[in-house]
Formats: sequence, C-alpha cells, structure tokens
Amino acid sequence: MYCVVLNKIKDIYVLRHIIYDVDKNDSLNIIKEKYYADYNKTSTDEFHLCQTKTEISDILSALKISH
Repeated sequence: MYCVVLNKIKDIYVLRHIIYDVDKNDSLNIIKEKYYADYNKTSTDEFHLCQTKTEISDILSALKISH
C-alpha cells in the first residue's frame, strides 16, 4: 500500500512524498505519527492511502500535479 502526502501552497497542490510499503494494518493516525517523526507538519498537509500506482496517478492528475 502507498500513502501520498500532499501540501497546498497558495491554492496550488504540491506533492511532498509518496510513502511505499505502508503496512495495511496501520491506521492513518499511525502513518501520520511516523511521518511527522521525520518531517515538519504544515496546516495544509493531506494524506491519501492508495492500493496501486494507478490510484496515485489518478489523485495527482485530479489535482493537476505534474508526475
């Protein structure tokens, strides 16, 4: 499983990270705790769980993020 971390800057979405090998048993709160242990939290962070790379691509395309 994957977790896509996005951030919004002046109404434009940007990709922060794509986390791979996410444990499917981890809750979103656990994933966020692990993420914020290494990275700074911002008020516009968004986390999206995905099963496939196609889902990742769909999210990025929908938000007009180049990939």
